[in-house]
Amino acid sequence: MNSITIHRSGRALIACAAAAMICAASIPGNWAPGDARGARSSARDAFTERTAPGTLNVLLAPDALCLPGLPHAGRPAGHDGTVTLGGRPAAIKFRITGNPRAALLELARGSADAVFLPADALALYRSSFASCNPVAFMLAGYSRGAHAVASANPRSPFASSRGLRIACARGDSGHLMMLHLLEMQGLDPSDVQWVFTMSPPDAASLFARGGADLCAGDYISVARAVKRRASSGIVLTTRDAGSLVPSVFVTRESFMLRNPRALADFARAWMDESARLAESPETASETLVSVCRISAEESRECASRVMFAGIDDNRSVFSGSDRARVPLAFMIEFASLRWEKTLHVRLEAAASSLADPAIMGLLAGDARETQRHDRADTPPAVEDWKEPTLLSAPLRLVFEGKDSVLTGASRTALRGIALSARLYERARILVCRRAEESDRWTNAPAARFAEITRVLNGEFGIARERIVEGLRCDLVGGSSDTTGGRVDVALALPSGRDL
Repeated sequence: MNSITIHRSGRALIACAAAAMICAASIPGNWAPGDARGARSSARDAFTERTAPGTLNVLLAPDALCLPGLPHAGRPAGHDGTVTLGGRPAAIKFRITGNPRAALLELARGSADAVFLPADALALYRSSFASCNPVAFMLAGYSRGAHAVASANPRSPFASSRGLRIACARGDSGHLMMLHLLEMQGLDPSDVQWVFTMSPPDAASLFARGGADLCAGDYISVARAVKRRASSGIVLTTRDAGSLVPSVFVTRESFMLRNPRALADFARAWMDESARLAESPETASETLVSVCRISAEESRECASRVMFAGIDDNRSVFSGSDRARVPLAFMIEFASLRWEKTLHVRLEAAASSLADPAIMGLLAGDARETQRHDRADTPPAVEDWKEPTLLSAPLRLVFEGKDSVLTGASRTALRGIALSARLYERARILVCRRAEESDRWTNAPAARFAEITRVLNGEFGIARERIVEGLRCDLVGGSSDTTGGRVDVALALPSGRDL
């Protein structure tokens, strides 16, 4: 395997871009998929795919970054550097564009060789740019607290969101976060009033002025809004849902086929610089201050809200072999289904075709790994459940007659709870049973609890210690149905969490 040498200016450039990834969401523009003029669909923009490029053009979309002060027109993110790509010296050039769709448009036209954006943006715009067959070749990292939801009434349960005004940027990662939250509560997007803005900072400003009841977007903007609006508070962040917003590098399929070694060397360089920044938060913070035009305090906050992805992370999410990590193709499909239902866009290509493991396969012999933040897989202690957050509406499970075997419908419904539990790593699945001819909620019969645990753990990969019975049954069993012997489950987060 060819080694890669990055000159000092190149190291600074990659460090700058890697640090900029730390906080998500800022300036998405027009969200709607439009007519793509790709490499194979427009004579004016037609080009011949390059082999062993002298310059690797990498485009960064602001809604994958923390760039609240960046003008829409975009500007260079740093200085060009020289790297060894595929055994040949090559320049690497980072640029910033106004929104993810603009980044994919340049990818389709050939003026960019790789673009960096949230996986949910790839899911939203992929059909518009099918002409260039965009594929994600590397997981760059996860938002681990870089996205947040704020409420004007932080003590109000999510179940009471019906009819409320929700401010966010249409098609943004915060929008996806809210859609999933409503879905877990059994609410339809039409059950709330959406107040869409041009960007997440605009949505946060609207919320701060009292123009919305809930707000979703990048953490820095949401936190600023909460400081301005009395009695409001942040109720949820991606520290609770660490796999919900992954960021990826995307290239054209034709470019990947012609230049696999160049992309592999670039991927290694990116991960090496990411590891260096993870080991030196102050360096990342200083870079954010200069590039993102945010305060030193905000930059340090940003630096703590990302998990860089290393080689092992990439192997796991591309192969889907690690049951503890959500596969990248699944996350693209997860976002695709929600965009298709809500924004009425046609997403025809299979999501599995958008995540290609070929480049990571070239790094199979490289054992280096980036330093990562704690994954928070260990559930919190029971004493932290004084004021829990109920993420999902209670689900009533039905068993076959008097047997302890779940019906097919209940098994399917339980799968939805398990999916959300995999995304919300700090949550537990609470199991409660209503006693026969009594208002008292108690533990489920041993055989039925064992069946629930077997399905969640054996079939859906949920750790046994995250399945708990008899905890906060006043919330889980709060419906008006008084059927004796019923068993309910719900997904909940503890109180006192570090948001």
